[in-house]
Parts: sequence; structure tokens; C-alpha cells
Amino acid sequence: MSNSSTENGHGPEPGSHENGDATIDEDSFEQIEKQRRIFKIIVIGDSNVGKTCLTYRFCGGKFPEKTEATIGVDFREKDVTVDDETIKVSTQSLTSP
Repeated sequence: MSNSSTENGHGPEPGSHENGDATIDEDSFEQIEKQRRIFKIIVIGDSNVGKTCLTYRFCGGKFPEKTEATIGVDFREKDVTVDDETIKVSTQSLTSP
């Protein structure tokens, strides 16, 4: 049984929205509704040319000290701020057949 604030005769507080058993204030609700941009970058190329090193450098800020051949796909993510907007950049490096 829900412990909703409407059961005791009182509705949700002004400036808030009910979400199941939880109440979300107006600022949190706007942040949830705000759509976030995601850019996906796929790096494809021959073996041993530095695709994974390139995405590692972009996401981590430095090149890896040791590397091994990527089997399948290497996924990395980084948040980038552009004009006061945070954008998620998702990279995938894979070897072409």
C-alpha cells in the first residue's frame, strides 16, 4: 500500500509532482525532463594503426602506456561542455575486416 500524501487528505506540496511513492521538487523535475545530447563516434580502420589509443587519449587525456589488440569493440565515454551544455560523447573503436 502506498503512503501517498493524498491518503491523509493533503495533496502534494506546491511546486512538486508525485512520482509513485516519491515527490519530486520542480527543479529536479525540470532536470529530468531536459533532454541530454549524446554524440556517438565510431572509429574504423586497419589493425595496429592506433584507433583505441586515439579514443583512449580523447576520453582519458593521455595515451595508454601498454596496449593489446582490440578484439571486438572498445567502448569509451566522456562528458564535454560546449556553450554551458554538457554533451556525452560515446566512442567505439573497431577493426575493419
